[in-house]
Amino acid sequence: MRILFFLINKIDSCSFYRSGGIAPDLIRQTGYQIDTKTLKDSVFHWESLLSYDIIMMQRPYTPDALDIGKYVKKLGKKLWIDHDDNLLHLPRENRMAQTMTVKAKNNFRELLQIADAVSVTTDALAADFSEYNSNIHVIPNAHNDMVFGTARSKRKRSDMILWRGSDTHVNDVMTYADAIDSAVRNFPSHAFVFAGFDPWMIESQDNLQVLPSTDPLLYFETMTRLAPKLLHVPLQDTLFNRCKSNIAWMEAAYFGAVCLAPQMDEWIRPGALNYADGNDYYNWIVSAITGELDLEKYVNISWDYICDNLLLSKINLKRIELINSLVK
Repeated sequence: MRILFFLINKIDSCSFYRSGGIAPDLIRQTGYQIDTKTLKDSVFHWESLLSYDIIMMQRPYTPDALDIGKYVKKLGKKLWIDHDDNLLHLPRENRMAQTMTVKAKNNFRELLQIADAVSVTTDALAADFSEYNSNIHVIPNAHNDMVFGTARSKRKRSDMILWRGSDTHVNDVMTYADAIDSAVRNFPSHAFVFAGFDPWMIESQDNLQVLPSTDPLLYFETMTRLAPKLLHVPLQDTLFNRCKSNIAWMEAAYFGAVCLAPQMDEWIRPGALNYADGNDYYNWIVSAITGELDLEKYVNISWDYICDNLLLSKINLKRIELINSLVK
């Protein structure tokens, strides 16, 4: 079996969770040959594609991607498309919104329609895409036990409250800025660290710190070492956010931190603290900082669930099932 993963970016976090990062374990379990390429790697034509049984395209929406998808179908090869975000419903402030023009969205939809199989991260994403394709597989993001193993961090917790993300979350942070700002001001002994984005909507304080974006593996290493006690996830209640996956909750548990997340289906998970509004948001942070909560208990609940249900070695069985269904 030969499979080609066609990617936009080989080394970003999306590739780590959905393609390049999951391929080695998939190869280990199946013996399949899996290659990863981008448009920059090669000219795609019949000579380079005929030897593959399946071509998987991750997050395709460009005119080139649509041309390749159609060409793959003309060659009689199976086309598998994977999406981890709902690019059809991007909020205006998201920098990708300018990229997802009417033409790009039409490309996106047509690729979904011609695909032999579609994989997505969440039930909400599957429901929204169901009008374009009837063969949709929910394959959640997973903890990569091939890379990180199954032993979570047991370091003593530091006085650190963590947020991680990018400037695509401007409105998400703004929505809960009052709660976050109050916590920053009221607990000066705790470092409120923002990894990947400077929250300009929150008043600067000595205990407000910003870390630059970094390589996914270095990010895991750094956060394990820094040992935050809480990782908070402010999200507006939008269709785009309801389709997002809960990797921040999984990362938090691996670091040994409790995750504060919204009361949305994807985030109501064992061991998570779920907020309904800004008051909830602030009160959960206070409870975590003041010792009202047994944080170790919550982390253990989350980690036990992840090890039972969301290890990559187990989730890849869903990919193997999808692959086998395409070539039977």
